[in-house]
Amino acid sequence: MELNYHNYRLKEETVSWLASVVPEAGVEIIASTLNSMIRYLAIFPEAQARAHEEVTQILGDARMATLANEPQMPYIKAVIKETLWLCPMATTGLHQMADGDVNFKPERYLNHPHQSAVYAAGGDIMAHDHFTFSAGRRIYLGIHLAENRLFLAVSNLIWAYKFKLPLDEKGNKITLDISDEGFMEGAIRVPKQYTIQILERNPAGPSLSRNHRNRPRRMDTPCEAYMSTRMEG
Repeated sequence: MELNYHNYRLKEETVSWLASVVPEAGVEIIASTLNSMIRYLAIFPEAQARAHEEVTQILGDARMATLANEPQMPYIKAVIKETLWLCPMATTGLHQMADGDVNFKPERYLNHPHQSAVYAAGGDIMAHDHFTFSAGRRIYLGIHLAENRLFLAVSNLIWAYKFKLPLDEKGNKITLDISDEGFMEGAIRVPKQYTIQILERNPAGPSLSRNHRNRPRRMDTPCEAYMSTRMEG
């Protein structure tokens, strides 16, 4: 579209706003998925500890994760898949009733080391890891973007912070409601408001995050440069 938008009598501003739909479309879905994941990490500290161990083995204490690290972190990908399976983003999909307690077990997905998009493109429906992104012709078009953004968010959150259950006045842990009643009504599966302890693991985390956001980068296209100017202005 960038090469031909003048042929369609589209202004650069119009194309820029159309392009902005790509990163903005999944903001609510990504946020609600992270919201659900944080609750599970607090309730199941063993899974959180294993995920943090994997992240620190790859990243150490001096840098944040990039997409280049994704193949090196199978357990982080399993955490994402487990969250998407337990908490499908859309409430309009078909749900299966559990016949017992539901536990957060990311290891069940360690035999699916690739992203969901890989299994969706394979043609074998029985080989899918989960169906949160739907399947066939109705599959979510932003699946690659969503999975990449989730990987970066999850790996860096677990690298930088520890999530713990809140305590009451007597120091006892307060349980969080992860049943169906623990979510708000609506088209997107969003947890109801909850309280949690967030502890900083790495003192360098906030400064690294700020440096990552503020670092100079080259604007490859007129549309990208225009949108950057609009955002800064």
